[in-house]
Amino acid sequence: MGETLGTVCIGFNRMKLAWILVGSLMLLGLCAWILSIGDAEMRVLAWCVIPLFGFTALYSLRNLIVKKNALILSPEGISDFSAYGSPGFVPWSAVRGAFRYRFNGHDSIVFDLVAPETYIHRLSPVARMIRWSNQKAFNTPLQINAYAINMDFEGLCRLLDAYLAAFKNVRIEDRRTPR
Repeated sequence: MGETLGTVCIGFNRMKLAWILVGSLMLLGLCAWILSIGDAEMRVLAWCVIPLFGFTALYSLRNLIVKKNALILSPEGISDFSAYGSPGFVPWSAVRGAFRYRFNGHDSIVFDLVAPETYIHRLSPVARMIRWSNQKAFNTPLQINAYAINMDFEGLCRLLDAYLAAFKNVRIEDRRTPR
């Protein structure tokens, strides 16, 4: 079955990225307004969140401008670029399995990797911090949500399940709690 699965490229959901950009810019505007009229505590809070909203705006803008795929599935492995600090290419040989997980009402596919630290160490220092927190929470740096990609979550699950079945002889486990 593995021979029939070729390379599948999934792009970013440009509409969601545009809304994230608009929301970030609006929140940056709110922060600027607070800086101009707020009291000392509010100004401190505004200065604390400006880097977050600024980074989110820049990241969204970059992904809107650069025509890059968010996710690439191939017979060799999976390349994840769907979120900041994604580990990039992970060969199927490094994947032990995968499971569906729901956190704060959002479904994710979490991958169990053989040596997760290998994929964390090749990231930038900021991305490394984000992935280490992911590693502590889920025991893996590779977690894929469908919020940024141009595919619905159920379709993504079916596609990943087919690749895992073909190249790893495993299926995606469902570890979600009932709604």
